[in-house]
Amino acid sequence: MNLDLNSIQSVATTNLTATAVEGSKRALGKMNEAAQKLSAGEITPSNMVALKEQAAVYSINMQLIKAADETTGQLLNLRA
Repeated sequence: MNLDLNSIQSVATTNLTATAVEGSKRALGKMNEAAQKLSAGEITPSNMVALKEQAAVYSINMQLIKAADETTGQLLNLRA
């Protein structure tokens, strides 16, 4: 198997995107759980922290997806 640097970067970017998408889905699920508990009157520090923490996790994953997308665009520009 003969891989060049662009191929390796492309595979790495695809894997990063997939991982970030899955992380985003998990974070949204956990945010929803915490929000449901809070809306049901379970106003506890742990529920409030969980909501804030998962919002940060979601934001980080979105930034990773954006970075992977930009890297893919740069790779495509190099090949053109």
